[in-house]
Amino acid sequence: MRSYARAFFLAVCVISLVACLLPAPSSAADVIRLKYANFSPPTHGLSVLSDQWCKELEKRTNGRVKVAYFPAGTLVSANQTYDGVVKGIVDIG
Repeated sequence: MRSYARAFFLAVCVISLVACLLPAPSSAADVIRLKYANFSPPTHGLSVLSDQWCKELEKRTNGRVKVAYFPAGTLVSANQTYDGVVKGIVDIG
């Protein structure tokens, strides 16, 4: 009887440990929202490609990742881009 209780306790511990290590399921409703700041004017080639990249990313992730694009320094200026990323104002810069 004692060995049965010991085996049962050990099995419960192992199952509990495995359950704790499993990643939490992510619901399909979780949307990742990112902010992308660029200092180029909207008609510049870099801005046009960046805008297309944002749309393509949303399309390929089925809308799970959404990128708000801010061209021409509308969110942060060119000199503030690095600090904006570090401070969390911008996610991509």
